[in-house]
Amino acid sequence: MKKSFLKMSPAEREADLARLDKEVSFDQTKPLSAKGRGLWELAKRSRGRPRKPQGQKAVRYMVSMDPSLLTAVEAFVAANKNKLDRSKLIALALRTYLAAHQEAVQRPHASKRRAG
Repeated sequence: MKKSFLKMSPAEREADLARLDKEVSFDQTKPLSAKGRGLWELAKRSRGRPRKPQGQKAVRYMVSMDPSLLTAVEAFVAANKNKLDRSKLIALALRTYLAAHQEAVQRPHASKRRAG
């Protein structure tokens, strides 16, 4: 098993890096495996905004929040890599809240009438 780069002595590091300085000819290459192709496509994709259904346009909406809440959100997102990003987490929280309070969403506020 190969030694970790950080655990190598300076001379070992130089020797390991020297192999990367050589040019690679096209004849020495081979096609990517299915797994390699998938990883390449994933690496090419930028983080950007969450995916949305085709034909829908994303709407930007500025939201103010307590800095400690934002810190907690960022920590949660960092701990759950590849599951949720900040936008998806906020969207999920809003959908969950709206589903729990669906009757209030469906029933518009009654206008106040003056007695008299």
